[in-house]
Amino acid sequence: MRIVNFALFQVAWFACVLGAASGKVVLGTALALALLGVHFVWCTRDRRADARLIAVAVAFGAVADSLLLALHRVEYVAPLAPALAPAWILTLWAWFAATQLHSMTWLQARPLAAVVLGVVGGSLSDLAGERMGALRFLEPRWQGLALGAVSFGVATLGLSRLASRMRARGHGPEVR
Repeated sequence: MRIVNFALFQVAWFACVLGAASGKVVLGTALALALLGVHFVWCTRDRRADARLIAVAVAFGAVADSLLLALHRVEYVAPLAPALAPAWILTLWAWFAATQLHSMTWLQARPLAAVVLGVVGGSLSDLAGERMGALRFLEPRWQGLALGAVSFGVATLGLSRLASRMRARGHGPEVR
């Protein structure tokens, strides 16, 4: 099921980013949310634990990405309002959280790896999204990239720690 979870996450990422970049943000976001439903049916044993992680991640992402907008470090396609992160970005945060008790369980015992993956992986994800046309970093670009990298590093560490505590209480699969 971990492979299915990871594959669904990748498809959801492309749906959101390509949907935003092509002007079909509602379609892309709807597909990603439908895939999240598939995740809840096929991949998870503990829907409440996944839902809690998703709520935390979406709240964090809403603040972090809205802050980037308010600081004029990034422009997103289809924002909810001038200074609010778009729904497709929040859907990606939900999906990232949905990996924490599944395909990303290996991070729970590796806090340094969680931070590095968040910083590097998050930055590469942002750059890929920019290249595809879903967002644009404003000048000086390095500031938006740096703030985004810090956000992803903090989020990845925080979500993996929260998932670890949930697993210790009997939620989610065992970590190998």
